[in-house]
Amino acid sequence: FAFSQESSVKITQSEIVDMQTVLHVELQEEDLDPYLNMGYRRLVQQTSIPGFRKGKAPRRIIEGFLGRERLLSEVIDSMLPEAASRAIEDQQIEAGGAPNSELLDMAPVTFEATVPLKPQVDLGPYTELMVPEEGVEVTDEDVQARLEEMRNGMGSWEPVDRPLQMGDLVTMDAVSKIEDRVLLDVKDQSHLLQEDGSSYFPDLSQHLEGIPPGEDREFDIQIPGDFHDDSVAGEEAHFSVTVKEVKERILPDLDDEFAKGVGRGYQDLAELREGVAADLRTEAEGAETGRYREAAMTALVDGTSFEVAEVIVEHEVKHLQQQQLTLLSRLNIRPDDYLRSINSTEDEMRLSMHNDAEERVKRAVALEELGRAEGISVSDDEVEQRVQEILSESDSRRRQPDKESVRRSVSQVLLAEKTMDRLVAITKGQGGAASAQEEGGQTEDTQDTQDDESERDEGEASDKQA
Repeated sequence: FAFSQESSVKITQSEIVDMQTVLHVELQEEDLDPYLNMGYRRLVQQTSIPGFRKGKAPRRIIEGFLGRERLLSEVIDSMLPEAASRAIEDQQIEAGGAPNSELLDMAPVTFEATVPLKPQVDLGPYTELMVPEEGVEVTDEDVQARLEEMRNGMGSWEPVDRPLQMGDLVTMDAVSKIEDRVLLDVKDQSHLLQEDGSSYFPDLSQHLEGIPPGEDREFDIQIPGDFHDDSVAGEEAHFSVTVKEVKERILPDLDDEFAKGVGRGYQDLAELREGVAADLRTEAEGAETGRYREAAMTALVDGTSFEVAEVIVEHEVKHLQQQQLTLLSRLNIRPDDYLRSINSTEDEMRLSMHNDAEERVKRAVALEELGRAEGISVSDDEVEQRVQEILSESDSRRRQPDKESVRRSVSQVLLAEKTMDRLVAITKGQGGAASAQEEGGQTEDTQDTQDDESERDEGEASDKQA
C-alpha cells in the first residue's frame, strides 16, 4: 500500500504520551481505488447480477448494486493496517510495534492508529551482573529412588485375601451422598490407597484402610471449606462401600535379572546403577542449565529500566489469549467451563495475562538491547543451515512453509539464543566482548575492542584472530 502521488491524505499526530502517539488519518478517494478493486474481485464471484454471467459484471455494476461501503468492508481488515503503516512512514515515526487501528467513519474513510514508540531501555551496569551456580550432585539415595520407581513400573497386581492396606488396589462399589444429593454411584470402581489421600474425596483411602474383601462399610467424610469443588466444600458426605477385591503390588527383585529386563543392554545390576546415575546426572545438569538461564534473565530484567508503550503489552495479551483459546479448542473445553474449573473470572484471567505479557515484553526488549550492546549478529550461513534442517524435517505431504518467513523466524531465534548464551557468560564472570567467531560476525563498534585484545595475544593467535 502506498498513498498515490495525487493523494491529499490528511494525517494529524497527537502528542506523545506514555511512549505512544495517535495518528488521525483521513484517506482520499484515489487511495481507496486499489482496495475497491480488491473488494470487487472478491465479491463479483459471489454476486448474481441479472444480465451478467457470475463473475463477469464490471465493477461499476457491482459497486452500484452492493454499495461502495460493502466493497470496502470486504477488505477493511487489511486496508487499515496497511494505511496505518504508510502513515507512520510518512510521519517518520520510529514505531516499536504494530499499531492499534480503529475505524471512525466510512465517508470519508477515517481511522485512528495508536502507535507504540520504540521502547526506551537502560540495561544499567549489566556487565557486573553475577548469578551463583548451583552444583549438580547425584547421591546413592537418588539412584535407589529411581530404581524403586522402575521396580514399581515393572510390578504386577495380585489378589490377596486380607484387609486393605496403604498401597493396595481395591475394586469396590460405592455410593456417596450429601443428604439427598448423590455425589457418587459406581460399580466395580478401582481405587489406589495412598497416604497423601490423592483422590477426589479427601481421607477416602484412610477410611478404606482395614476393610477386608466382601465386607460392607459406611462412614462420613468432612469435606474441607477450601475444597476445590465449591459445590461440596464444607459439607459432610456419607459413604456406603462394598469391598469386592483387594490386590497388592508384587515387585520384582532388584537383581541382575531385573537389570537385564530393563531392555537397554545392561548385563547386571551394577551396570544398571551406573546407567541410572548417568541419566540422573544428565537430567540434573539440564535442570540446572534451565534454572541458571532463568535466573540470569531475571537478573538482567531486574537491573534494567524500561519505558514500554501499553499497546505493545496489549498485543502480547491478545497473543496469549489466542494461544489459550486454541489449546482449549483442541481439548474440546469451553472457555467459561475452564474458568469455573480454576475458580477464576474473565477479568482475573485477563489481569494475570496482562502481567505475564508485560513480563514477556520486558524480557524480549532487554534481551534485544543486550544483543545490540554486545554487537551480536547471525551470519547468513548460520541461518541457511538451520532453515535447511527445518525444511528437511518438515512433512513432505503437507504444504511446505514459506522459506522467507522461515528465514526471518530462524534469524530471530538464533539471535536470541546467541544473546542468551552471552548473558550466561556475563553472569558467570566470563566478561569481555564476544568474539566474531562466537557471534557469527562482528560490528564496527566491537572491532576496535577485539583488535586490542588480539594484540595482547601471542603472535600466532594474533594472526589467527585477524
